[in-house]
Amino acid sequence: MSSPPKGCRAPGSDTAQPVAKSKASRWRAFALIAVHVAFAIHLAFWLDDKRTISPIEPSEAMEFSKRSAINAGFVFFVLMILSTLVLGRFFCGWACHLVALQDLCAAAMRKLGIRPKPLRSKTLALVPFVAGFYLFLWPLVQRWWLGTLDHPVTLELETTAFWATFPGVVISILTFLFAGFAAVYFLGSKGFCTYACPYGAFFHTADRAAPLRIRVTDACEGCGHCTVACTSNVAVSVEVRRYGMVVDPGCMKCLDCVSVCPKDALYVGWGKPALAVRGKTRRAPRFRWGWELWLTATFLAAFFTFRGLYGRVPFLMTLAVAGCLAFLALRGAQMLLQPRVEIAPFVLKEKGRWTRAGRAFALLLLPVLAFWGHSAWIRFEDAQSRAAYQPLIPVRAAWFTNQRPEVTEQLRAQAEEVVALATRVIEQGLWETPRVRVERGWASMILGDEERFQQDLAIASALAPKDVNTLVERGHALRARGDARGAVPLYQQAVRRNADEVDTQRYLIDAAREAGDLSLAIQPLRRVTEERPWDAGSFERLALANAIGGRAREAEAALRKAVDLSPPGEGPWSRLMQFYSDNGRGDEAVQWLEKTIPQVPKLVELRAALVRVLLMLDRRSEAQDALSEALKVSPDDPQLRILQQTLQPN
Repeated sequence: MSSPPKGCRAPGSDTAQPVAKSKASRWRAFALIAVHVAFAIHLAFWLDDKRTISPIEPSEAMEFSKRSAINAGFVFFVLMILSTLVLGRFFCGWACHLVALQDLCAAAMRKLGIRPKPLRSKTLALVPFVAGFYLFLWPLVQRWWLGTLDHPVTLELETTAFWATFPGVVISILTFLFAGFAAVYFLGSKGFCTYACPYGAFFHTADRAAPLRIRVTDACEGCGHCTVACTSNVAVSVEVRRYGMVVDPGCMKCLDCVSVCPKDALYVGWGKPALAVRGKTRRAPRFRWGWELWLTATFLAAFFTFRGLYGRVPFLMTLAVAGCLAFLALRGAQMLLQPRVEIAPFVLKEKGRWTRAGRAFALLLLPVLAFWGHSAWIRFEDAQSRAAYQPLIPVRAAWFTNQRPEVTEQLRAQAEEVVALATRVIEQGLWETPRVRVERGWASMILGDEERFQQDLAIASALAPKDVNTLVERGHALRARGDARGAVPLYQQAVRRNADEVDTQRYLIDAAREAGDLSLAIQPLRRVTEERPWDAGSFERLALANAIGGRAREAEAALRKAVDLSPPGEGPWSRLMQFYSDNGRGDEAVQWLEKTIPQVPKLVELRAALVRVLLMLDRRSEAQDALSEALKVSPDDPQLRILQQTLQPN
């Protein structure tokens, strides 16, 4: 936009009519608060029951791209895209928690008299589209290439690991700071949405087809209040004058423009979509291509430096950090090459001379660049260490099995290289990286240094409190040298960290048996069943521990509970039948089978089991009748044919 529309005056000028306070912003604030209240309720349900609906978060839709899993996040994301095709980007403006954060930060800055300018970079505006492709479409391309697209679709609307994909407190706070205050201050209002949000790329595209848009009547006098009030950096007054509606897909339907219009000339209405508008006028570019290339290069350098740095920086936070650093790098270069530079509300350079604010900016920029450079060096060292570790992965996988490979001289040399590289990363880094500790620990184990293995994995376990492998592998090492009792606490802690890991519970049972005290496994497993009374698998493992420990009554109770919690014909029913048979209680087995078979009449395994139990009880006539019914369901089943031969008279 080269000049404001007719009647549009700069806010604060003597001739400008004051812009009214938006009434829509209050209702939008209520809506956004309600979203966070709903999230808190969702979290409370998980904390209370240890299971809940999977996170209603667009990022969860990646699981469909990776392994054809439909979860609540995927359903939600699809519904939001479909709604945007009709209603436009109402979800972004009225329900997105990151939009709420950015609006809150922008409001706080306005209170301080700070009004950040939008960056308006053409190249960085492509970042959300690249990020969206990488998160949601690239996994599908990879699966197509590998021929795994035909993986069966699974429905996973519930989860017990609700918090597994969310970062910790520190990273959450840093994400809010960068995606909120920093992105708004450096990149403009809704800066994260414009230059980082991968979900916004899909909404941006879908919005162009939406027939519901901000439209204008003949009452419009071009005062420009709508543009001033817009927090999405949309030139509302220009677009409604030229097209009769807002066509910019960055419009998030916050409705501030509608609310502040002194003539009530704007409204939300149905009509032709933005796709129908031809010859749309584009804003003049703010930067020459040289500066755009500089922005792109510095953004990429920052992204690849900080993505996963120290095993902590997540993808979305990295996008925000990279955008902010690209802006700082831009201003730093402009301080050297341009006569006037500013970062609102500070003028950094005026008439070719640095101001006091400019000198302060330069002093603050130096440690930022130093940290950036150091982080890039650590990432380089880390990449070398990780590449050297790759040949050791198969060795690690087979180490505690009968197929443990021989440690050759070549393998020792590889492990020594990993130890040297990983040690440099650990000693030169500002923080620890759990993965590097694990890699050095395993390289040390291959070299025969089990003490360092235990130390490194213990540190990695403390750094990654959700991980169970660092506990389980230490337990395996202790059991391998005959210290089963020492391994038990590690397995117990692993079970507490993630009760969904079936193997971990079995390791605990095995270690307790080797230690000669099954109560070491029974007590933790009983605690799991008390916390997760709906989990059939945990009851099954508790039954196994009780059975090994000679507690027949407790084993039966847990086994029956596991069977009752499982769908008909599923779960450990065959073990329950075996338990009844071993204890001379075949009649109870018959009763359970006769009750369950009508619920799953086509499940041949249940019918065959009934025939076997009746034969065991010497009730041949009833067994013959049960077999006849089974053959009607599956006349060619091999196990039924064998039973038929058994029942034939000699």
